[in-house]
Amino acid sequence: MTLSVPFDQFAREVKERLPNQPVYLRWKNGRVFGSAGDPSLPLIVLASGPLSLAAAEHALQSAGLDVRKGEWGVADPEDEAPIWLGVVAYRSDEAKPGLWVEAFPVEPTSALVVETMLEEFRRQGLVGEVSLEQFVAKADLNTMIFAPEQLAQMASREAAAG
Repeated sequence: MTLSVPFDQFAREVKERLPNQPVYLRWKNGRVFGSAGDPSLPLIVLASGPLSLAAAEHALQSAGLDVRKGEWGVADPEDEAPIWLGVVAYRSDEAKPGLWVEAFPVEPTSALVVETMLEEFRRQGLVGEVSLEQFVAKADLNTMIFAPEQLAQMASREAAAG
């Protein structure tokens, strides 16, 4: 069994579920990946976050964990499917603009991003039955798509800075 948690919960989960076991860290593509396990248990605890390796190591050591370099027998994160991020800024009924964000498993077109946004807004009751053209004209959209490589570069810059 694999338990994946946010990195800020990793130390607590390891201490609770895998007491006295070392944690393993590795850094790749702007993210630190943590794993812990016990050969006698069918459990691996995983976490990742946009931290530097040094910052993650310090945080886990400060929590009283034995930190080592490496990883428990888990799949390489590069084997995971890539993710594209569609982001749309739009004119809202409020004093400030709206921002909509969605992840896509394949590279979307700007049209797909806007159509997905409109479908979600319809499901949530935020818009009525307007055409795509009417929606685009009224909302004054600004659409951006971030490729997996761009997301990794942004995360790397943040990890190097902090």
